[in-house]
Amino acid sequence: MPGTLDSTPTRSFSTRARAAGRAALTWAAENWVFLLVVGAGIALRVLTMVAYDPSLPLRSGDAYQYVRRAITLYLGSSYHPFVYSAILKPLILAGSLTWVTAAQHAAGLAVGVMLYLALRRFGLHPALAALGAAPVLLDGYQLALEHQPLTETFFELFIVSAVIVGAWSGHPRLAAAAAVGLLLGASVLIRFAGLAILPVILLFWLVRRVEWTRLVALVAAFLIPLVGYAVWFQSQTGSFALTDRNGFYLYGRVAAFADCKTVEVPTAERVFCPENLKHPPGRGLFNSGLPYSVRSDPKNNALASSFSRRMIRAKPGAFAQAVLTDFGRYFETRASQDDERWLMPAALTPRDERHVPPGIDVEFQLRSQPASLLRKWQENVWLYGPLLGACLVIGLIGGIAGWARTQRPPVGPEALLFTGAALGVLLFPTIFAVYHFRYYVPAIPFAGPAAVLGASVIYHRLRRTRSGGA
Repeated sequence: MPGTLDSTPTRSFSTRARAAGRAALTWAAENWVFLLVVGAGIALRVLTMVAYDPSLPLRSGDAYQYVRRAITLYLGSSYHPFVYSAILKPLILAGSLTWVTAAQHAAGLAVGVMLYLALRRFGLHPALAALGAAPVLLDGYQLALEHQPLTETFFELFIVSAVIVGAWSGHPRLAAAAAVGLLLGASVLIRFAGLAILPVILLFWLVRRVEWTRLVALVAAFLIPLVGYAVWFQSQTGSFALTDRNGFYLYGRVAAFADCKTVEVPTAERVFCPENLKHPPGRGLFNSGLPYSVRSDPKNNALASSFSRRMIRAKPGAFAQAVLTDFGRYFETRASQDDERWLMPAALTPRDERHVPPGIDVEFQLRSQPASLLRKWQENVWLYGPLLGACLVIGLIGGIAGWARTQRPPVGPEALLFTGAALGVLLFPTIFAVYHFRYYVPAIPFAGPAAVLGASVIYHRLRRTRSGGA
């Protein structure tokens, strides 16, 4: 009876295969809107890879420096943490940027998928969850920053993962709490704005009445990579810190309103006084008029920090006005002329070919037809200022309206969590540095979920109110 014995596993496998196929079809039928959105996101990223090979030109000084540090493994003083360049290192071993852009596009897609799964877990309708994930999958500027060696994409991957893990369960396990802390700590070493997410998650857990042991585990795990990095940084520079340039960035924040005529300043700090500069200070460190010899010496970082804090204490109103003015720029109707440098180029320039760090062989290629299509897409499909503001307002209103746990689905705190995360990554640079258009991109993954979560709460509240009235 060998045939009979052999047929049983065959039928069992066939049955399981048919069951799996039916389950897949059922899932696809239920989630077809998201499949269309993520399919469009994949198509846009493939088109971007075809249009700009292997990446967008390194027109940003930051992109150039990240690649240069990855090639040289320069571990000394820098304006940026080293972790992003460390991530790039294995991706450029083949001598090209292709793997960098491919990995970042994959990370962008992963963020969109994670957001959709989280929103479905929170109880949202599939179409509404797909709408919440759509901005990060389809935004034109998101695509542009994914396609060049800049920190935003991996930064988003870490902070979105941390927020989702933190919100996945009402009673997170110790391992989950530690994972959130490690993810946030790693995000800070990619971009310091990750610091803004920690208090948001802690507040969310306090609202959800998470056990204090989880809060301790979160903070302890958060500190592990930061302390380790500070020890390593001290071995390279002599400073137990995450950076020796934070004081310079803060100086760029206060330079425009600093006044040594009305504020008493020690002699050692008077080099930062506007009247001692050759040119009137503008916005930001690199437009402040501070001589290169001063801002390039890490020994002056502490003096710059002391001078900046002195001006903030003396002129809190001017500081608040500068921060709020910059923060308001995120919500302008259209990108300014300065911000248009983040548009995908329609043509290459001779400088693009020359602006490549030694040690890597990159020949940029631009295919005009797909590049033109992407440029039009980017100009028309992005989370422009008023829409970004509307998303955050809806998330805030819905979060407050759905504060009570009796709300069904009980997503009021989640709406506030995503809204707070978006506001945090937008506010951080305007407080400690200055506004730059590209800083709005890390808020994209949070703005969409904040809006749909808030809208869900508002809808259910209105529906319940009408039912009560009837």
